[in-house]
Amino acid sequence: MYFTVAPTLRVFLLANIGGCSILASAKSIYQLANETAALSVLKSAIDAAGLADTLSGDGNFTVFAPINDAIEKVDSATIARLLDPEWSHHLEDLLLYHVLPSVVSSGDLVDGAVETLNGEYIYVNVTSTTINNSSKIVNTDILADNGIVRKYLYISF
Repeated sequence: MYFTVAPTLRVFLLANIGGCSILASAKSIYQLANETAALSVLKSAIDAAGLADTLSGDGNFTVFAPINDAIEKVDSATIARLLDPEWSHHLEDLLLYHVLPSVVSSGDLVDGAVETLNGEYIYVNVTSTTINNSSKIVNTDILADNGIVRKYLYISF
């Protein structure tokens, strides 16, 4: 199942499945996004969607975080539209599609469907190390005080 942002744009997730180290932090997921240059566009999207408090507060989340290079592959008009205040509910829904309601480390992922915070499902294939049969894994688990962040690089249209 894919989450459609616009009729022609589909965003696929990337995760880190097995074989990678876990980096620990005493910072929240939002603080990590705020202080990581490669996540600056995601941080702006979190702010625009009104999710800063959610990702700063208590919780046990797994966030599949697209790095700037992945987001920059999306056309600028779509990004501008998603960051427009009138589209904030669409942006919130898109971001929550990238968040699991529990902490799931790379080694704990198994083949199958996993429900995200927006109620949609992502599909994990551990053998091919992909999410939704498309997105290839590129980075490690980064442990925050309220969950785990996984950076990814691939957005498919």
